[in-house]
Amino acid sequence: MKKFDDILRKSEEIKDYTIFDVNLEWNQFSAMLENNLDHQSNPISTSEVFSIEDKRHIIYLLSFAAVMILVFASLFLFSKSESNESELISKSDSESIELIDGTKINVSPNSTLKYYTNLEYKEQRFVSLQGSGQFDVSRSILPFIVYHNEIFVEVLGTSFKILQESDKIKIVNISGTVKVGEIKNKDNFRILKEGDVFHYSDGLFINPADSISNKSINAYTPAPLNKEIENSKPVPEKNKEENTAIALKGRKYTLESVINNYLIKFNKKKIKIDKKAKPDLNKIITIDDINKPYKSILEDLKQQGVIDFISGDCPDCFIIRSPEKKN
Repeated sequence: MKKFDDILRKSEEIKDYTIFDVNLEWNQFSAMLENNLDHQSNPISTSEVFSIEDKRHIIYLLSFAAVMILVFASLFLFSKSESNESELISKSDSESIELIDGTKINVSPNSTLKYYTNLEYKEQRFVSLQGSGQFDVSRSILPFIVYHNEIFVEVLGTSFKILQESDKIKIVNISGTVKVGEIKNKDNFRILKEGDVFHYSDGLFINPADSISNKSINAYTPAPLNKEIENSKPVPEKNKEENTAIALKGRKYTLESVINNYLIKFNKKKIKIDKKAKPDLNKIITIDDINKPYKSILEDLKQQGVIDFISGDCPDCFIIRSPEKKN
């Protein structure tokens, strides 16, 4: 063994080589294992880790958390159960109110307005009105809608009135553009420009400006007859009776108002006028239902002898022209 040590000391390459005592190392390792086993057989108790004061703090925090959960749950249920709607009822005097979106409403006497009061609903801009009222709607990209019996009024920002008049509803547009439609049939609507007035009754939207009053009809004087008409054959009694029956049924309009404000306005791509053979737009005509299909209105006008029409370039397209003169 001494010779082996001398060799190790003299060799330059392995002069730092260390000789370990295997028995000593093994004994140290065995002692370490025994210590670990002793620690595992006697684990540290929780009382050594948490003091009594720490336990009190933990119990307090858990109790506080439980109470807060109950409080928030109660508030949530209460907020859900309470009504987010408010109702303004005006009796003998008109009442004014400003909604959370800035819209100002003047509710007429004997009228009721239902509206949202919770800020959660500030982006749901709709109210319900029974009776009459005037609206000054704050401008927004979100539409403001008023529901009134059978109709709705939709705007982005404008001023208008809704007036209940016995069996009809009157809509007066003060400024901007207003869309008025029927709730059960949203395809039945009208667009009101500034100053327009429309009446609604039994599914019909009527513009009084297009109607001719009885006074105007009585004062109406037809244009002088030309020779061809003067020399034409007298109208048979049977045709006179049919024309009288037609005249007594419906409302009076000028031909111009029916063509421009109804037929062309709502059917721009399907109705045109023959510029070379224009009908007499000053004629007084009668329409029983101005909201019926445009083809039915064309047939009525043709039957009354004020227009003729031919097929256009597309299906269901028509060109209005003056009626053919009969010999």
